[in-house]
Amino acid sequence: MRGHLAIAFLEFSRIPKGIAVLDKMVKRAPISFVRSGTISDGRFLIGIAGSTASVEESYQEGLHHGGPAILHSLFLPQPHVQLFEALVEDRKWPNEDAMLILESNHVCSMVQVVDDILKGMDVQLFEIRLADAVLAGKSIAILEGPLEELEAGAVQAQYRMSSLPGQIDLEVIAAPQEDMRSHVHTSTNFTQSRWQDLKGEHVE
Repeated sequence: MRGHLAIAFLEFSRIPKGIAVLDKMVKRAPISFVRSGTISDGRFLIGIAGSTASVEESYQEGLHHGGPAILHSLFLPQPHVQLFEALVEDRKWPNEDAMLILESNHVCSMVQVVDDILKGMDVQLFEIRLADAVLAGKSIAILEGPLEELEAGAVQAQYRMSSLPGQIDLEVIAAPQEDMRSHVHTSTNFTQSRWQDLKGEHVE
């Protein structure tokens, strides 16, 4: 399957319609991975992954039955393997020179931009979070690598977003402090993060 990967996303304005379409999608083709649920503003997001043929067939089924309830959609054949792994498997733990943090208010555009950067630059994807509850519908991604590669990635992201729906915000950190990097690697979700002892000056 790894040689013919694909991923797809459909975002719905109506939760009942989203769940009903999900049922039709998983019945239509033998996709390998599925993730779905409610996101901010009462929307419903479906993500699927697997072989290109199965994902495309399932995705087209979703488009057919979703109709005007579909707000945004994306079919991405042959995504970069790092993007696929970050979405359906696990976080990586790179320890590179610099850090690029991306934020977008559009799920599908974020996935497309991250895929473009990974395919064009020698960088590592640490994390991508898509519209989870504490992000109020936003998505974030963190990439690490040589500073010049990440700066080029930042330019690429801004250029690519000019032709995609939504907005993007980003920051490049040239030389992250190691305690900060470790803290971010632990979690970018405040409710899951823990106080970290930095061995600084303590008040008696």
